[in-house]
Order: sequence, then structure tokens, then C-alpha cells
Amino acid sequence: MVKNNSCYFYIDVWDRIEKNRRLKLKIRDNVTFPLCLQIWDTDFKSSNFTKMLQILCQEHFFGVELNLTSFDISEIEVLLELLRSYNLRLTGIATGAWAKKNDYSFSSEDENARKASVKAFIEQVLAAAAFAKTKVIVGTLKGAVQIDKQKQLQSFFRSLCEIDAVNKKMKVPVYLEATNHYESCAANTVSDTVEVIKKLHGEGRYFVLPDTYHMNMEETNFFIPVLKNRNYFTNIHMSDNNRCFPGYGMLRFGEVYSALKAADYQGTVTIEGRIQNDFDEEIRNSAAFLRCTAMNFC
Repeated sequence: MVKNNSCYFYIDVWDRIEKNRRLKLKIRDNVTFPLCLQIWDTDFKSSNFTKMLQILCQEHFFGVELNLTSFDISEIEVLLELLRSYNLRLTGIATGAWAKKNDYSFSSEDENARKASVKAFIEQVLAAAAFAKTKVIVGTLKGAVQIDKQKQLQSFFRSLCEIDAVNKKMKVPVYLEATNHYESCAANTVSDTVEVIKKLHGEGRYFVLPDTYHMNMEETNFFIPVLKNRNYFTNIHMSDNNRCFPGYGMLRFGEVYSALKAADYQGTVTIEGRIQNDFDEEIRNSAAFLRCTAMNFC
């Protein structure tokens, strides 16, 4: 039931002490952030994709971030139309699945492989994002840790410079995800990533993408990096410590929302994670969990 621009519905929300308690929540737009979900293109190509979109529409999600393995413009055009039919937006294109599939890396010690990665990114990813009028996320594509980290960092920065030379005209927002040091050679903390952007003089074209899963490993707390770097991001990935949807692990998301409130954050919140058993149940519960947390801490 919708009344006075507020939504009333009954949902199951659990906390660390009392699970599956029936609550009646009054969710107001001014105390929550627009919710999005990252979906892999394996989901997009499955028969369950429209059902997933229907659930997101029912749960009043704002948009979808798509982790693609290919960038066919005609497929993206169909996808955009499908999203619009469910009142959803394409809020970003992630490149992790594509990088893994093709073994692309911006920090490869093999110069030919690095150049091939940059060329493919410009010709495929940036072109697709420009067509869709959306942002691009660079996480896995930064490159895994190899033997000579210093050489890798130089290669990574060289790749960004080459991309930026082209992207200054294309004007596609590029979000560098701060990923943990076990997975990536560069930009591990939120502040590290912002320093890369400053060195590149990329303000306004490059942004940092905080991710609670990685922050839990790399940061001493959620508050300082969010507040310190608040002008460098308009989206944040929410994932629990076990890489499941928020609420299915041990992270204290109240601290995250307190930090966002202190930073006067105006952006989106994107759920990212693996499905344990049932997408329908888990995404509804996670959305309710985050909205309830936002109400209590914002």
C-alpha cells in the first residue's frame, strides 16, 4: 500500500540477536539510499532473468549493475529496453567477468598483454558504456598480484593514462574499485585509490568505488575512509564478510550507514554477493535489512 509517498509493507528482518521477527516497517525515501543490484550476464542470458527483474521492481530497486563478458551493442540495446519495462536503470557495467574470461590485466608484466587489455577496454567496454550512457567499473581488471609489484604499479598507471587520453573525449565515468591486496596489486584501500586518481589528474572522470567486503580487510574502520573521500564516489558496493548479500554475514552495516550519513552521502547503494540458496528470499531479506539499518542509523 502506498500512502503519502511512503511505502508500508510487512517484511521479515533479522538481527544478530533475534531472527525472523515480524516487523512492520515504514520506509521513507529521505532516510534510505537508492538500491541497486549487480547481476552477472550469465543471469541475463538465463530464463530466470525477467523473474529477477520483476522481484527487483516489486522491491522498489533503483537499478541494475551488469557484469558482462561481452559487449555487443545490439544485446545492450535489448537489455536497456527490458530494464526500462521494469522501471529499472542500467547503473553501471562491471568488467570482472570479462577480464577473467579473456585474461585481461592493466598491470600485466607482459607489455603486449597489457596493451591488448587497454585496446580491448577502449574499443569494447568504453564504447558500450558510452552507448548506454553509464559508468564502467574496474576491479579485477587492475590485475592480480605478481612478482614485481612496483613494476606492476607502473604498468597499471600507464594503462590508465592511455585510457584517459581517449576517454577525455568519450567522457565515460570510470570507477576504480578498491579491492583487497590478495586479489589486486593496486588501489587496495579507498584512500590508495583516490591517490591514483589525483596522480592521474582524473577528478571528474575517475571515481573510487568502495566495497564493504574489501574494506573489511583493508581498512581499520568504515567511518574514516568514507568521510575522508566522500567527494570521490557516488556508489558503494554492499557485500557481507562472507561475500553473501548484506545481512547474511557478520559485518556491522550500521557503522557503514552512520559513515554515509556523516558524509552527507547522496549516491546509490549496490548489493553485490553470491546467492546461498534462493535468490528471491535472499534479495528481499537483504533489501529489507539494509533499509531497516538505514532507518535506524540515518
